[in-house]
Amino acid sequence: MRAKHTYRMKTFDDEAASALSEWSEKEFRATLGARPRQEIQEDNEYDPKGPHKWFAESVADISAIIALREMSETWRVRPPYPSWRSCAPGIRQRADEMVLAAKLPPGVTFVQWFAANEVLLQEEPERSERTRIVAVALLPLFEEKPDCWDAMNWLDDDMTHETFRECLRDWHSRVPEQHRPFVRRIAAEFGIEIDDRVGR
Repeated sequence: MRAKHTYRMKTFDDEAASALSEWSEKEFRATLGARPRQEIQEDNEYDPKGPHKWFAESVADISAIIALREMSETWRVRPPYPSWRSCAPGIRQRADEMVLAAKLPPGVTFVQWFAANEVLLQEEPERSERTRIVAVALLPLFEEKPDCWDAMNWLDDDMTHETFRECLRDWHSRVPEQHRPFVRRIAAEFGIEIDDRVGR
């Protein structure tokens, strides 16, 4: 997934913010440990459309958080330029701030929050406050299984399904067998059950 946002950082991190905004999808996916999207040409970007576009935006937020953390660690010991080493703490701080700002209210489960916010997500799919809450809820799944990024190759950019359940079922039917448990785990986070026989 491409990082679609340029994140505000402190002044001394301007060079790092500029570098992040100019990353290509190939470089970004390499940082995440994902293989290149071989079926997509460089001039044909992933462009999700439909009421469930917010999910793709949330995955982009996940990739940004992970990439910022990886950038921080890499630049701390091996920066692109020696003067950029000082940017590393600020980059990590920004990633941590993104996560802390997207915590659920006390006593509210993600399933409860999603039920109350699904319509708002559909109406404003690029509203970062809400998509980031989704991202932080799903972040542990992506951190636990880095090769799950390959499953994103089969997420269709046509998200015009009537329900999000149907969107996930369609994705589940597309991915190779080894990625279906991951899609079902994502669905479970939303309180959605997908029959593991779907797509067979």
